[in-house]
Amino acid sequence: MPLDATSLSPSPKASSTMASDLGPEKKTVRTGSCLCREVQYEVVGDPLAFRICHCINCRKVTGSAFMANAFFSVKGFNVTRGKENLRAFVDTNTASGIPINRWFCAGCGANIYMQSTDATRAKVIVIQSGGIDGNVVSEWVPDTEMFPEQRRTWVQCTSDPTLRRGFPRL
Repeated sequence: MPLDATSLSPSPKASSTMASDLGPEKKTVRTGSCLCREVQYEVVGDPLAFRICHCINCRKVTGSAFMANAFFSVKGFNVTRGKENLRAFVDTNTASGIPINRWFCAGCGANIYMQSTDATRAKVIVIQSGGIDGNVVSEWVPDTEMFPEQRRTWVQCTSDPTLRRGFPRL
């Protein structure tokens, strides 16, 4: 079921010039975009979590073996360009049983972010890490593998034996 960006709840614009409004510490502002760069966004701070998802829906939407997701507070997320180009697919057949809105660019089809339809979980934006600009994402290490029972047998995401497995709570 497609949606358009008019149903997005507004977020405060976060920019490096507003760092003083974010409290005593300056927080990192990261930018990102879709493939055609018509949809651009920024997000403030470090991710609350960085997780790999092996569920069938994430595999299908990426066309890959898994999806790498960075979880951020919705308060620090802002679409800075191309909000009118955002569309959403309401994914009701999720492994968790909780529907999510999968937002993507109408022009190039690139995944931008996901947001739960559950009020408590909707406070978190799940950004697909491949759209975040720069090399910072290469420094992040997954803290959880979601739905590891659906992982492809040939995938080895990490050699860290302490990595939590399963569906985590934020």
